[in-house]
This record gives sequence, C-alpha cells and structure tokens, in this order.
Amino acid sequence: MWVGTSVCLGLAVNGARAQTPTFNASLGGELNWSDNINQAPAALAQSEFSLNLTPTLGVNYRSGRSQLNGFAGFTAYHYLSGGQSDTIYPNIGLIGSLEAIEQFLFIDASVTASPQFLNPFRPQSTGQVTNNTYSAYNYQIAPTIKGQIFGDATYQLRSNSSWSTSGTGTALGNSSALDNSYQWNLDGSVTRAPQPFGWALQAQHNTVTQDGNQPSYTNDLARGSVSYRVAEDFSLSARGGYEQADIGLRSTTNVIYGGGLTWRPTPRTNLDGYWERRYFGDSWVVSASHRMPFLALNLDTSRDVVSTPDTLFTVPGGTNIFNSLDAILTTRIPDASARAAAARQIMLVGGLPAQLAQPVPIYSQNISLQTRYSGAVTLYGARNSLAFNVYYLRSEAVSGTGFNLPPALALFQNSVQRGASIAASHSLTPFTSLSAVALWQQTRGVGSQSSDESRQLTYRLQLNQQLAARLTGYVGLRYETYTANVAPDYNETAALIGLVYTF
Repeated sequence: MWVGTSVCLGLAVNGARAQTPTFNASLGGELNWSDNINQAPAALAQSEFSLNLTPTLGVNYRSGRSQLNGFAGFTAYHYLSGGQSDTIYPNIGLIGSLEAIEQFLFIDASVTASPQFLNPFRPQSTGQVTNNTYSAYNYQIAPTIKGQIFGDATYQLRSNSSWSTSGTGTALGNSSALDNSYQWNLDGSVTRAPQPFGWALQAQHNTVTQDGNQPSYTNDLARGSVSYRVAEDFSLSARGGYEQADIGLRSTTNVIYGGGLTWRPTPRTNLDGYWERRYFGDSWVVSASHRMPFLALNLDTSRDVVSTPDTLFTVPGGTNIFNSLDAILTTRIPDASARAAAARQIMLVGGLPAQLAQPVPIYSQNISLQTRYSGAVTLYGARNSLAFNVYYLRSEAVSGTGFNLPPALALFQNSVQRGASIAASHSLTPFTSLSAVALWQQTRGVGSQSSDESRQLTYRLQLNQQLAARLTGYVGLRYETYTANVAPDYNETAALIGLVYTF
C-alpha cells in the first residue's frame, strides 16, 4: 500500500518544489452501544460497547505541472467486552498527476483503500465490523504521451496498469484469502474535433490476470468514428470497428458498430454518451450532470464487461456528497482549496454522511458483465440540505474457461442489486443541527439462483453540536433490520456519541 502512496506523493513534489501543499486533518472518536453486535436472531443477540477512532489527513496541492489531491486515514474498532475482534480498516483516496515533459509526457497515479463487503447478499452495516467486511486496495499508474499532429488533430498513447488486492478482515478469517488481480490497458488514439466534421481512430489492448489457476482475459479492438457538429453545443457521431476477446478456453471475434452524442448547452450542464454492439451484446455509457448554486444532479448508466480493478476503483452507483457540494459551491467559492474546506465543514456540522447507498463491488476471479443505472440529487440551502440517490446493478459472470463456477462464487456474481437512500440536515441554530439518514438495499439472485434474496433497511437520527471553533460533537440512534432466505434475519438498535476535532 505504501509503495503506491509514495508514487502519488512523488508526483506532487517533483513538479514545483516551491509550492506549499494545503493540508487538513481531523480526529474522530465514537462510542457505540449495540443490542445485537453479532447480528444474530433475537434469541442469540449479544449487546456490546465499541469504541471507534478515525484519524484522517487530507491534502490539496496544485502547481503549474503537478497536483495531488485526496485523503489518507483509517478507522480502528475496539470492542470493550471482547465480543468481536478488534480491527483496523484503511480509508485512502489519493490521486496525483505530473507533467513530466512539458506538453508531452504526463503521469497519473492513484491509491484507494477502503473497507468493502464480500457478499452482496449478506448484511452491509456501516456502523460496525461484520463477518462480511474486508479491506480492498487498488493501485493505478498511467504514463501518457500526447500532443498535436496533422495541424489541428491530437494524439494520445496511454498505458494504464492497475493492481487490486485484499487485506485482512473478518470476512476473510483475518487472512488475505482473495486472489490478487492485475489489469493492463494500452490505449492509442488520434482525434480531430468536429469543425463541423471530425474523426477519430483508436486501438486498444486490455489484459486481466489473476493469481492462482484462473485464466487470463484479453481484449483487442480497433475502432474509428466520424462526428458532425450539428450546433455549437451539440454533436453526433457514428463508430465502427473490430475486436477479438479471449476468455480462458473461449475466443470470439466481432464487428463493432454504434453511435454517440455530446451536448453541452451551458457550462453547468453536460450530456455525453454512446452505444455500441459488442461481442457480448449491447454496450453503452451515458452520463448527464447539471449544477446550480443550490443543486447538483447526476444521472449515469452503462453496460460493459468489468474486472476487479474496475469495480474497486470506481464503485458504480455510489453518491459522494462531498463532490456534489463541491460542485454546488463552484460559483460561490472559486478557489479549489477553500471550496473543499467549506464542503467538509458543511458535512461535519450538518452530520451528513460521506457516501450514500452504493452496490457492493464484486471481488471476482472472473470477468463480469455489468449493467448499471444510478441517479443522485443534492440540494444545499441556508438551513437545509438534502441528498438522495438510487441505483441498480446487474452482474453476471462471464466464464469461458470450460468449468462451471462454484455455487458460492456464482451467487456473488450473478446478482441484481437495488438501493435507495436519503440524507437530510436541518440547522436548528447556527451551531446546532439535526440530521437523518434512511437507506434501503435489496439483492436478488440471477438465473438458477433467482429465488435468493436479501433486504436491509437502516435508519439513523443524529443531533450535531459545534462545541468550539474546531470541535464538533454528536449523539445519535441507529436502527437496522435485515431479512433474507440465504442468512438469518436480525434487528439491531444502537446508540452512539462522538467527537470530531479538525486541525
């Protein structure tokens, strides 16, 4: 983990050493009491106190040729009566970039580490450690060369390497039991923007390998496209090409064809998307966003084959409230560092969670075909804030090895996850606020396991008080209910009290 972190830090300090980074830090402590710490049926439920400690360091660094943004920290769980095992989970999200050779060679790197859930059918409690939780790590480095060619055309050659691994966790019996994944994507393109006609040529190679005896996956494709700018803010494109995919013992070739559009009616509104016919059927990516001084709206959908590095680096369907608030504050606070600090303060004082409901990223030993839809709305006002999201994720294992997937593994991958959540905050006084969160999640099996199902409802009510300029306290209640035909049902009620100090 620290190797990847060092790469991100190195990218930032090599660009312009005289630039001073902006750091922010916080230290949170929370005492929890749960009447069902072991998430068992009522007759077997055990009550327990736990103490959680969460230190976090954030960094925002920008210079003429390098930048580093993100955070690094962890959450340590200590159970006072020893009913559960003490555990530490990382929470890291660092992205760095460097213009190594001016206007020619660029290097991007990232490190992510977070607690994740292993099985989408099992409980997904965010308030405590469960036997479904493990640590997931993902590292990426992507050198890129780009520039201009043929006068007004641009070229780019990007090599993106990703590594995914799992750390210790209760779900893994406190051992690293999941296979490591490596993905290499080489992407070269030449593009001319529509003026009003445009064109693009692209060649791509993608390889995914796993530790152990799992077969590798490779995909090679070449495509071209022509585009036409219908209006100043609207363009259409047609695309076609050819691809070959090797999935273990299975190899397939296919002609690619499709089309796309781009629409930017205002600087605050974007709509981009394309559809293609691929070897696995229909493939598409569509993204729409709109922001105003009080609102951020995002809609996304896609269908494509993905690997473990894909799912761990970009969890589909999640709603990051910090990013939404940052977008809303763009006009009011042009400076990026000041805007980020303001967004964090709004979340802290208002008791808003960092993330709303999201599907479980499948840590898979196979390639999966995933279809997703997600939507999110965030509103921010003088005294009231509201964030709402919904998601749908269908995952199906793509197995060309000649062997059937084990039932447990097929259950993980062949599933449909649905969810919705809402978080609201109301300022009672300039220093006191009341927040509430409601979350609904459902997972169902696909195909032969279509009868398998689980549902989870979580409610949280919290009173937040700014005790001093840098100290915030809160008290809250949490109620959770879980019903399934693949695991025992349970209900849990929890009380919590916490403090957060920002440096």
